[in-house]
Amino acid sequence: MVSSTHLEPGNQENRNPKNPRSTSHKKLRNYLFQMILKSENDKNVAKIIKWTKKSSLEFQMVDRQEVARLWGAEKGNLKMDYEFLSRSIRSYYKSGIMRKIPGKDFRYQFIADSWTSAQLAQHNKTKKLTHSISAILGQEN
Repeated sequence: MVSSTHLEPGNQENRNPKNPRSTSHKKLRNYLFQMILKSENDKNVAKIIKWTKKSSLEFQMVDRQEVARLWGAEKGNLKMDYEFLSRSIRSYYKSGIMRKIPGKDFRYQFIADSWTSAQLAQHNKTKKLTHSISAILGQEN
């Protein structure tokens, strides 16, 4: 089971929202994205959510109920389940943030935009820095 600790703080667009509903959705997008990035180096997280095709931002919820439970813990909603989580995700379809991969169970795609580009750039920068530090210290990554 993966801990429900907070996975990276949101970026500026998650602060001072224009309306409360959009805040929740942006926070969910950020939470899912950070969780997927974390799955690259954490086998426990990869057991519940992972990239299926990172180059096109496609991912799969391997254990959708656990993803929902963790999101609920993050929000302080212990009754959260996949049905509630999927409603929020479906709202992303209309707003052009995410889409469902047709014919694939629990597979989705983030629509590439400046936000996803910035998140990946920051992740890659952090990953390179970590690798460089490990090389200096003579440790394997």
